[in-house]
Amino acid sequence: MSFTFQNIIIPPLYCSIQTGSDDPRILEWKSNAHSTLSELKVWVAKTDVASLEHEDLASIAAIAVSLNNESDLFYQRIARRGLIGATRTDIMAQLPSPTLEVITCVLSKHVKPCFSKTPHSLLNPSTGRKRSRPAGGPSAILDFYENQEWKAYPGIAALLLWCLNCTEGREYEYIWHLVIPPIMTLLDDYESYYKLDGVKVVCELLNHAPPELLKRTGVDGLLMTSLKTALLHLHSPLTPQIILAAVPAHLQLINLTTASGSKVRFDQLCTLLGEGIIGGIWMYAYQEWETLEASMVAARDVVRNLGVGTTRYLKALVSQLMLNIASLSQQHQLSMQLASLGLLEVIICVCKSRIDNWTGLILGGVARLWVNLEDSDFVNKQDVQRAIQKVTYVLGEACPSVVLNEYDRLLTCDSSMFQGLLVTELVAN
Repeated sequence: MSFTFQNIIIPPLYCSIQTGSDDPRILEWKSNAHSTLSELKVWVAKTDVASLEHEDLASIAAIAVSLNNESDLFYQRIARRGLIGATRTDIMAQLPSPTLEVITCVLSKHVKPCFSKTPHSLLNPSTGRKRSRPAGGPSAILDFYENQEWKAYPGIAALLLWCLNCTEGREYEYIWHLVIPPIMTLLDDYESYYKLDGVKVVCELLNHAPPELLKRTGVDGLLMTSLKTALLHLHSPLTPQIILAAVPAHLQLINLTTASGSKVRFDQLCTLLGEGIIGGIWMYAYQEWETLEASMVAARDVVRNLGVGTTRYLKALVSQLMLNIASLSQQHQLSMQLASLGLLEVIICVCKSRIDNWTGLILGGVARLWVNLEDSDFVNKQDVQRAIQKVTYVLGEACPSVVLNEYDRLLTCDSSMFQGLLVTELVAN
């Protein structure tokens, strides 16, 4: 191939520059890269790309994909804005659908070398299978976090995502040893940004890889442990995003690798809810509102999957939710109330047979929140009020005594205040 990518490739040194987009070295690279990428677009348009070698197609794809990672830390730092725009999309649109050979070439030539100096201690790099014991002994993790040269290559996660998205079913047998080591390296990193990238890549893997391959290679267990650890990666600005990505990934992994209704699935769901969310996030991040809010949203699907088994956690769940909705004092906390009420509604629906012991506490909590909202001038408080009505509606459906007894008592206390608290039917918004 006559085209050269030298001006587009990001020098590893630039990834450590902290001075922003005004650094003269960055400005020079951006100018050269933009010009060269435009030339590549023209070159691809004039070339019979179908006749190109696999290595050439892999190089073009690797450059275009890696330069399109909008969330990459490098581009956030140096203002990627205006670098390629629609150019990357135009280039990719002119390339044929990637074959397994092209994907394998991308992984072996552009991904694997970046991670070669820091192999994951729990993986066999030649097969992608789980090792029976860590390579290098218990202290190998210290070496794993040293000389992380792969962090000097922006866009590596985007490249992995693209390869996973373009691979289906049995094809994973041929690239397993090329994708699993970098995925686990990202997922097990100690920095929030890379851990979040790792979780996103795992989500893509679970959408395409055969479940039996995950189990046969032991990778399902590694992912389970690492995703659980990711939930405890707290006290970071990225923690809410990690939770919102890791919980669905963990849940999907459980459903893919365990039989419906089995004890194994039940135990793993209990571990996710009991140890990961209640005993982990709620225990150690109880003062971090955005983190708690993210966990409330993420927990809904866990509760739905666990079903009536959620009753073993009712005390912890209801107590935490009542604490959340009682803490309304500022406008920005309305989103926390919405998230908490949404989870409470799901809990009532799946635990109808055991929720009667908690009706007093729940109704008292939502009634106090209703009063606080009525007395406030918060913007969009109607959204929270509708969420409260949904909770009281499902509570009345589960426990008719709420309508017959408790609600009448509230109306006796102040009919004008509580008239709209409980509705007999839900009206679409």
